[in-house]
Amino acid sequence: MDVYISDSKERKEAITRDFSGKRKLVPTKMPLDIIFENDEFLALNKEYGISLHPGKGERNRATLIEGLMYYGNQNEFEPFLVHRLDRNTSGVLLVAKKREFSRYLSELISGRNIKKEYICLVVGKIVEKMVINSPIDEKEAETEILDTKYIEYRDKIFSLANVRIGTGRKHQIRKHLKSIDHPILGDDDYGDRTLNRDFRKYGLKRPFLHCSRMSFYDDRSGDNIIIEANLSDDLNVFLRHIENNEEEL
Repeated sequence: MDVYISDSKERKEAITRDFSGKRKLVPTKMPLDIIFENDEFLALNKEYGISLHPGKGERNRATLIEGLMYYGNQNEFEPFLVHRLDRNTSGVLLVAKKREFSRYLSELISGRNIKKEYICLVVGKIVEKMVINSPIDEKEAETEILDTKYIEYRDKIFSLANVRIGTGRKHQIRKHLKSIDHPILGDDDYGDRTLNRDFRKYGLKRPFLHCSRMSFYDDRSGDNIIIEANLSDDLNVFLRHIENNEEEL
């Protein structure tokens, strides 16, 4: 049986009351865009701009872990993160509701049995499908460019690319796309800051990167799990703007 979950609109990490000594975590009520939930896990369409856990600059702001803790308290489960998304990356995020299922998902991830796909808008024209497998931090890393759509805006060409990652290194997609001279638009760390500044006035305030789909085979139930999250509103608005070659947002 296939279970297909679509949004209409590396390593296991337990969520605890304290995280790395940074500050005490406080369960906090917040809106969660839950796109699937059963007894073993839930999937969120994570919005951009919220960190998963406390870090630098997050001492006075609630994080997603704290929102999940509150939701878990209300629904009598303990949440476990099994993978990560950067603060300014939106899209599918899986959260286990049981320690056993957290271990199971972590094993699938480490065995590369969970497929993670992203949508990104990059500078320049990617002319062919390819696999980028250059190491990151001396560790094996693999990013596959599945397909692209070209967008011309004024005197520039961009590629709207679907990519799939086989590993989950820190900033992997951003680093790999930079390595082939096609940085993600809006990415100040690995891209063109001057170009990014020009496009902020059109509403692009973060890297154009969104986890659009995660899928895996649950060999315990025999289900193919496919979870999709629609592109976030901010990226949708920006994309329509440049596709229509509008002068102003």
